[in-house]
Amino acid sequence: MLAMKKLRALPDLSKLSHDEKDRLILKLYARAREELTKLDNLDFERSVERVERPFVAGEANRTPSLKRAPDSK
Repeated sequence: MLAMKKLRALPDLSKLSHDEKDRLILKLYARAREELTKLDNLDFERSVERVERPFVAGEANRTPSLKRAPDSK
């Protein structure tokens, strides 16, 4: 499960030196890459689940309320 972290306020960029801004940009870039990698992994896992799940003809587009009840004999 993904844990939500509290967002920190963006520092006042006008008060940062060029070096501090560069460090901030590199840190944010690394964080964005980490998050994109997590999303790619989730997408891959979901695509694998879809491939491995057995397909039942006629059931794919039906909602549970529209499925027919088994015949009672």
